[in-house]
Amino acid sequence: MAKRSRAVVPLTDQPGSMRRPAAVTLVGSIYVLQGLLSVASGMVALAVLRIPSPEGQYPPLTLALAQETSLEIVIGLGLLLAAYGLFRLRRWAWTAAMATQCMILTASLVDRLSGTAPYGVMVLGVLSVLILNQRDVRLIFEPAQGEGASLL
Repeated sequence: MAKRSRAVVPLTDQPGSMRRPAAVTLVGSIYVLQGLLSVASGMVALAVLRIPSPEGQYPPLTLALAQETSLEIVIGLGLLLAAYGLFRLRRWAWTAAMATQCMILTASLVDRLSGTAPYGVMVLGVLSVLILNQRDVRLIFEPAQGEGASLL
């Protein structure tokens, strides 16, 4: 039996030297949508907490609520950074995208176990992970044969 060689697509920083697959564009678009929604929702939550009641008192800002809101903003910024890397076909983008999605799915699972069900977020997360784990997509972000495992 002949041994199959793995076709490796060279990844360069030259514009126009490689076409971005539609799957990567789809995941990048999902990440932009998720990132913008996450950052906006975190900012709105912080703004609402700073609106005084009719009596002139501010609602108490608990540590847990501050942490949850801050984490939502950080995850949103991570999604936007990962989307940028995916659109530019940067080598680090696949790892950043998967790590960010792992955080989102873990938080969604905790929410689900506590009684709330963020099904839309979970569906987008699972869809993103499935697309990013396709062999053709992973090959784009792997170093070419003979190259070191460079982050850039």
